[in-house]
Amino acid sequence: MRVEPHPRTADRLRANVRRWPRSSVCVEEAGASNAVGLAHLLEPVDFARKTGTPQIARSRAVTGHPDSGRRAHEVRTVRLDDLLGDQAVGVVKLDVEGHELAVLEGARNALEQRRMRDIFFESHDDPPTPVTNLLEQCGHQIFAINQRFRGPALAVPQMRERDWDAPMYLATVDPDRAKALIAPDGWRCLRPRAAPWRGSGSGQSGVTSPGARAAWSTPEAGVR
Repeated sequence: MRVEPHPRTADRLRANVRRWPRSSVCVEEAGASNAVGLAHLLEPVDFARKTGTPQIARSRAVTGHPDSGRRAHEVRTVRLDDLLGDQAVGVVKLDVEGHELAVLEGARNALEQRRMRDIFFESHDDPPTPVTNLLEQCGHQIFAINQRFRGPALAVPQMRERDWDAPMYLATVDPDRAKALIAPDGWRCLRPRAAPWRGSGSGQSGVTSPGARAAWSTPEAGVR
């Protein structure tokens, strides 16, 4: 599932889904938050170059202000708890430009029941923050994701490396699994692939790697 409030971006996502016949991705045109209702989504002045940076207005002062130089869209807001019901989610990616706490407050039931295994989010503030406090209260362990030449590496939040990119964190209820998956050096996409196995006369190709099977069998939800 992808929750996307910007109408133009949501249209583009739906078009991409239609080009992928086997896709089961559902696009929900709304903004994830802590309440059901309406909100104003603000485009940055350079939206044409940075289409992924609109943000939910934190106050009504900027909405429609002639000096802001920003276009506002009225959008629906939804709670992830309402969308998910009792489903379990393998991976959640938050890219909500400072609205993380409200999104997670709208998913409190799923968090407390440990039905969100891995949550990736950005934070320009060093932990502890209200976001990391909420996640830890719900049983998640927080890791900083550092960029290395031979691949990403997990570290305690206090050991986050400073770089030009947005600081990324992982909150997980299964830290041993996360550490085991990220431990091997190198990028999987650059490793040689085994030739597809074919059974005698079966005409069926085997899975080339355990990772490929896991990627498809793991429930995933993208959240914006």
